[in-house]
Amino acid sequence: MAPYYRETHTTELPPSDLVAQLGLEELESPHYKATSGPLSTSYAYSEPREMTLARAWIESFKRLGYQTGTDLSAGGATGAFLNATTVNGVTKERSYSASAYYKPAQKRPNLHVLTGVVVEKILFDTSGPSAVATGVRLVRNNKTTLQTIDARKEVILAAGTFNSPKLLELSGIGGKDLLLSKGVDLIIDHPNVGENFHDHPMTGMSYEVADHTSTLDDLTRQEPQAVGTAMEAYQNSRTGPFSAGAVNSFAFTPVDEFQSADGKATLEKLLKDHEMEAPSIQYDMLRSVYSSADQSSGLYFVYSAQGNFGADSTTGMTEAADPANFITIVCEISYPLSRGSSHISSSSPTDPPKFDPGYLRNSLDVEILARQALFMEKIISAEPLAPLLKPGGKRLPSYGQFSDLDSAKEYLRHTTTSGWHPVGTCAMLPRDKGGVVDDRLVVYGTTNLRVVDASIMPLISRGNTQSTVYAVAEKAADLIKETQRLERGAD
Repeated sequence: MAPYYRETHTTELPPSDLVAQLGLEELESPHYKATSGPLSTSYAYSEPREMTLARAWIESFKRLGYQTGTDLSAGGATGAFLNATTVNGVTKERSYSASAYYKPAQKRPNLHVLTGVVVEKILFDTSGPSAVATGVRLVRNNKTTLQTIDARKEVILAAGTFNSPKLLELSGIGGKDLLLSKGVDLIIDHPNVGENFHDHPMTGMSYEVADHTSTLDDLTRQEPQAVGTAMEAYQNSRTGPFSAGAVNSFAFTPVDEFQSADGKATLEKLLKDHEMEAPSIQYDMLRSVYSSADQSSGLYFVYSAQGNFGADSTTGMTEAADPANFITIVCEISYPLSRGSSHISSSSPTDPPKFDPGYLRNSLDVEILARQALFMEKIISAEPLAPLLKPGGKRLPSYGQFSDLDSAKEYLRHTTTSGWHPVGTCAMLPRDKGGVVDDRLVVYGTTNLRVVDASIMPLISRGNTQSTVYAVAEKAADLIKETQRLERGAD
């Protein structure tokens, strides 16, 4: 996959004198030197508030014994660093699929984009030993016009972790009992469709800062003067908080408690006690990660504003309800064992799927995330991060006081939420191991239907899934072209 990660983006590197300060020594690796892809990425090193926090964050992790020393893109590094964001370093505008991929191709004569349509189902020819996707049926003009679009070669499904399995099931590919109960004609009995959902479950806490520490809370409270000043800076000189992403400082670590002799014994007991709660293909990989001091099993990030973990909605979680100023630290499980599902709720394409996230269903995830939450106490006590916080300051949520494992587990029950990295519901695995697509992304039982999105990931990537989705798409493009070459050769 490494060439495809490089193929997606071009990175604007920070000045050399900032590389070490920002934990970016790995920028000397070939991964960063050989990129010339359509996405623009950069480092938000020009925003003073974020830079003060970033430097303190990185140095504090070094003093806790976690320092980046290897290429972060290789997947094995630990320590804190400043993360690249998909922001063009010159224009300070968001770089994403529309601007990087669609805009340059939008006038090609063989590209037709339809908007305002709903796909009802994929159509198949089932006369042979394998189902052949012949096209799709969709609804236009406010559900009044049916249209069929024929496929000459392939149908490529890229509807995402929730809608790709939904469309497969609506088209007759899914668990027999489920489809028949919803009135859908069965094409392929495929009970793995919609299963294996997972995500990066996360929790966090906000800490009141010292009076001399500047944050972005005035913006999240939407104070008119602060918003106006920030907008003016962005419009006039492409500077200020609107010129960069809001979350840039990250850290990968193993579970700190497991690094001592007693901790390793505790880990071995936990692994043994929970061995039967997960499929072996997941458990064996997780065992190697948790047992290694050089592998990160947890992700932390920090941002200079308050968050409301435990809020009733995602909107409420980002609202700055308290008049004081805060930083927020978040922790995620890098490789959760818990699994959920997403399936159709009816035969109607406009009805949302029935979704069960399954967060913390596996009790080992609870043990891991609770220990990660406890480690946040060490992070905020480390220099030079500690002086940025107000001594005895408030914490959000207000019930966020825990000091031992049991109280940390109780805190998780109130505050754990999605990391917005849903994957896995059309997994690329052997069919008898829970797979939906093969290693060429073709749906089992079909000859020419591929899935190309985050749903094909059998195990979630350690960090943000965005770059992996782009890399999967780049590799899928090569697989598709290769298939066409082989078919032309056969002809």
